[in-house]
Amino acid sequence: MHIVGNGIKILRNKELEKLAKEVEEKTKKFSKHHFTLLFGYDGKTEMIDAIEKIHNSRSKKINYESVKKNLETNHLPPVNLVIRTGGEPHWSAGFLMWHTCDSEFYFPEVFWPAFDKKELEKALKDYSKRRSLKGK
Repeated sequence: MHIVGNGIKILRNKELEKLAKEVEEKTKKFSKHHFTLLFGYDGKTEMIDAIEKIHNSRSKKINYESVKKNLETNHLPPVNLVIRTGGEPHWSAGFLMWHTCDSEFYFPEVFWPAFDKKELEKALKDYSKRRSLKGK
């Protein structure tokens, strides 16, 4: 498990912080499955932090790889399909902006608690009919 964002710091709960570090440490060598928790995450802040890291580095070379390498979410793969429940076609706080830049988006009217297997099947069926250009 990997926790990305400032949620733990924002809560200022030492027990939760200790538990989160323990779980991350115990699972850091897992290779079959990966779980990333975005907690108090803001994509705009992540992008600014990456640019600052590059600026403060020796090379200061800005290109696709240097930006990706300096993201806190650099271990995550690109996202193919984003499902935003509630029917609102907007994106909050630059959520995973680097990883979703070439994604397909799906905005079902149903809200999260009611988003079930049937709704997921609808989303995947819709996605399968699309001709994704992957940013081209």
